[in-house]
Amino acid sequence: LRAFMVDISDALKATDEQIAGAPSRMADLEKYNVNVRRKLGEKLLNTITPTTNASSLIDFILHNRDSFTMPVISLAQHFNSTYIRNILDSVGVVVPEEGEDIGTTSAAFYSGLNTELAQKQGRPVIGFSSNYDGHVGTYSTSVGEDILHETTHALTVEIIKTSKSLRDAITNLRLKAIDSLGENDRRILLSLRGDARRFHEVPFSAFGLSRNENYMDVYYGLTNNNEFIANAFTSPEMQEYLSAVPLEGIKVESKIRTLWDRFKKILSLTIFNRPITERETTLLDAALEVGHKAIEIQARLTYEDMAYEARERSVNA
Repeated sequence: LRAFMVDISDALKATDEQIAGAPSRMADLEKYNVNVRRKLGEKLLNTITPTTNASSLIDFILHNRDSFTMPVISLAQHFNSTYIRNILDSVGVVVPEEGEDIGTTSAAFYSGLNTELAQKQGRPVIGFSSNYDGHVGTYSTSVGEDILHETTHALTVEIIKTSKSLRDAITNLRLKAIDSLGENDRRILLSLRGDARRFHEVPFSAFGLSRNENYMDVYYGLTNNNEFIANAFTSPEMQEYLSAVPLEGIKVESKIRTLWDRFKKILSLTIFNRPITERETTLLDAALEVGHKAIEIQARLTYEDMAYEARERSVNA
């Protein structure tokens, strides 16, 4: 409880400091936020070398905690477990050279071993383009969200790909979230054809549709299973949407026993400004439970594989 209160007080202090340092006129606020993101983005790029690994980016977040939201901080702390560090230590972090094939046009991305860039590194990679400034694409985000979004992919993509039971569970949750959208938003999601980056390319008004700029992260998170889990973990907009969707028939453990439980408790305080009751089980709870299970399974399998390889090396030696 003492540690939890320290986290809360630190977050409130950081918020007060940011408010005190922010321009008083609303017209200047977006410019202020973009400048903060740009400075963090530049600092991030300066810390990346060809040998940087994902766990060092978690350290970057923890050392710059005043710049990030409480859920992001809590998730970063959760990633400090031994099993999960073993995955993060095997994931490279790179800034591609201009013209280098990265398999995507995104400013921030995760790639398995199916691209030229990852194959050259000899391991999966989290990447940030050289013009990354904490402002991805045409919508606002935070450096912390971007880093942890891609890190979540690194911690879940493989097990989602190989485990049918987890994949089915995530698919069911995502379809439930889509069913809860209004007709306008469902049609917009359908028009994106699985790629939320088309959000600013499709002439929705020509089809009688109204684009909701505040739903960008929601559309993105509903396009496929990998993005659903990553956004459930790291996007405040996605978390707010999922928290408003009741989910019957799934009981979520509410006791605070682990750091993960603390993270969910902090999320509930952040979103609702009060703890959620057992009757208020939502799609967010279920998504976080499934995502957490995916991370733990993948982390344990990775740890066991590394331990097996170490034993084999010692025997052969």
